[in-house]
Amino acid sequence: MKRLIPLLLFPVLTLADPGAVTQYLINESASLMDIGILRTELRLSQSVASFKKAYEESSGVKIVSLETAVIYDYKDDTLNIEIRPLVLDPENAEQGCKNLQTASQGWLRGVIPNLFDHTGYHASNRPENLPEQVAERTVVYCMAQTYPRRNNIVTVRMYLNSEKISVMRHGDDN
Repeated sequence: MKRLIPLLLFPVLTLADPGAVTQYLINESASLMDIGILRTELRLSQSVASFKKAYEESSGVKIVSLETAVIYDYKDDTLNIEIRPLVLDPENAEQGCKNLQTASQGWLRGVIPNLFDHTGYHASNRPENLPEQVAERTVVYCMAQTYPRRNNIVTVRMYLNSEKISVMRHGDDN
């Protein structure tokens, strides 16, 4: 038994301290921007089926898959929400994106800006119109691609707090 005690203690004595990268990650705080992006990504991933249904019903275009992403653009100070349908038939892709954005705009306006705030309380230094300011900086993109080549067909852009939609069509060489 006396021989086993040193062997049992050995693993405890050889534990390493966290490295510099791990220590940095442990000590770095998550911001409301980080948490808001994560919350938005979660809500969007939960909504993929309804986005897909709205797109297919409004355009008649079958979607192979639909992906979403949330990216903050430091240069433009915008929160970019990307909805990327992968379609079999590119013919009605533009109309499908327009209809999807129009159909989802109310939901996005009501949900997304509030995901960038504390839950259950408001900090004393919180801007009074924080949800409106988040909405002003949020841009929703629908970027349809063809299957199986994944060529971009069309990008439809809409600011969350605006009815204006802009369209950029892409050629086969993009």
